[in-house]
This record gives sequence, structure tokens and C-alpha cells, in this order.
Amino acid sequence: MPETNALLTATEFTELFNTYKPRFEAIARSYVYDPVVAEDLVQESFGRYWELLQQQSGETVGNVPAFVLTILKNLCRNWLARRKRSLEIRNELYTDQVRHMDVSLKRLEMFVPGELFTQEIMDTVRDALGRMPELTRVVFEKLHYEEKSYKEIAAELGIPLSKIDNENRKAVKLLRKALSDYLPEMAIALLLAGMS
Repeated sequence: MPETNALLTATEFTELFNTYKPRFEAIARSYVYDPVVAEDLVQESFGRYWELLQQQSGETVGNVPAFVLTILKNLCRNWLARRKRSLEIRNELYTDQVRHMDVSLKRLEMFVPGELFTQEIMDTVRDALGRMPELTRVVFEKLHYEEKSYKEIAAELGIPLSKIDNENRKAVKLLRKALSDYLPEMAIALLLAGMS
């Protein structure tokens, strides 16, 4: 193609685009492996060339297809670099997830359900109950050890049902904290569920 100046008409530009678009898309596809992305990159490269034409004042481009192809090459390189970084981040996240799963699997292998009620754990529960405010401890023991209903406890202690629920939640929270050094969260949930 002959040297083209900045006053390229819209018709000439359209002809240039239609002539080289299929070839440039094939080139872009050979790098990005995605026909939709390749088409977008080719359109963007011609768009950038058109913008440059509008900004230049009488300057010329010797080999227009090579110039547009250089723009396309840079766009493909940038797209591939972004895609590569995205895949690296995804791979890092995947590796972290695998690592967390390995840790969980090892913890599960070491977890022996029969040890839920070992003496040390029961001592920890007793100590935690002993450090609770009296009302919190009494409500928890009546609910979980004496298996009384909220209504029965409310009548016995002369407090509203909502207070019983709040005190029970407070007790469970304190027990979870006390047991966190001994058991995984799932085992604590099972232990506390067994008390209800």
C-alpha cells in the first residue's frame, strides 16, 4: 500500500479495514486462541490507527498495514500479559485452597470422636462454667444438664424467656472460647449440640 497521509478518508479507511481485517484476525487468533478476543483486538488496533490519523497534521505513515499490525502486536502482548497474570493469581488462590484442604484433612485424620469427652475437656468445660456469671451458668446448666425448657427456667428463676436465650448464647460463646485450644470448631459444635 502506498504512503498514506493524515487526511485518509473514511471510505479509504473502511477499505483498508475490510482488506486486512481477516488476515489480522487470523494472526491475533494464533496468539490469543480466542476468536472473539482476536476480533476485538483487531478492531481496537484499527481504531487506534484512526485516532492517530485524526491527531496528526500532515505526517505520513510509510507502510500502513505494518503500522496497524505493530499496534495489534502490542495489544496482543498486553492482553496475554494480563491473562497470564490473571491465571497466576488464580493458580496462587488454587494452591492456597489446596494447602488449606490438606491442613483440614490432616486435622480430620488426627481427630478421634471418642476423645470428645476426655477428662481434660470435661475439666475445661467445668472450669469455664465456674468462671461464668452465676445467672449465665445456672441457665446453661438447667437447659443442657437438667434438660429443662425455657418456660420452666423462666418460671423457676423469675426472668423473661429472652433473658434465658441471651444467657445461653453467652454461655455457649464462653465455652467455645475455652475449648478452642483443644478442639476444632466442628468438634466444639458437636460437643455443645450433644449437651442440648
